[in-house]
Amino acid sequence: MNCSLIKKLWICTALISIPSMSLATPMFYYKECVGNPAQGYTQITADYNEPLTTLTWRFDSTPGVDGFWLVVTLGESAWQTQNKYVAFYGDGKNKRVTAYVYDSSRGTHGRESYKDDSKFIGSFDLSYDGGTKFQFDIHTAIMNSDAFGSKFSKNWVGAVFGRPDIYEFPAKKKIGYIFQTLTKSNFQYQGDKINSIDFSGAYYPRKIPLEYTTMPEACLPLPPPNKC
Repeated sequence: MNCSLIKKLWICTALISIPSMSLATPMFYYKECVGNPAQGYTQITADYNEPLTTLTWRFDSTPGVDGFWLVVTLGESAWQTQNKYVAFYGDGKNKRVTAYVYDSSRGTHGRESYKDDSKFIGSFDLSYDGGTKFQFDIHTAIMNSDAFGSKFSKNWVGAVFGRPDIYEFPAKKKIGYIFQTLTKSNFQYQGDKINSIDFSGAYYPRKIPLEYTTMPEACLPLPPPNKC
């Protein structure tokens, strides 16, 4: 395992072998030990299970956070992208994640992508303990498929990281994401689709590509007082 300290952020990578799985169908992990109250969370872990085409995102929040929105990329910044990635909106009160095609031109940082009903993808379960722990596990096979994405863009990717076979740029083995936690988010719906979100209590968003995605199941040892 390799660990390096980059701007007070520990990034770890480790190679693992998975019995009965070929190298063409790996699992990719990411772990970030942050502890930054200005961004409303203290820890993030994520994994993309290629055999099951499942994306998992889990985080521990600071008190008062009741929602979030998220875009996961292959390592590039999503700021200038349209119709390439998925935007997820997490509603802790209703324990629900709603997915739309991400459009950076819609609202600040593209956070209002949900306002285009034609880009609605689906609604999924969110695990939330009512306190500080959030998690979703979403099967992405359909939303990542060319058959689904081609109606939005010829460059469609969906919701995935760690896939070296579809990289279009030099940033190998990276995960990029836009992630913003919300307080008093007050999600309103019309059927399965989001009608409105209150962003007035939003924390400062995490919006830059982060280094390394390949298999960091743990980041230990960490120098005190950082713990994860």
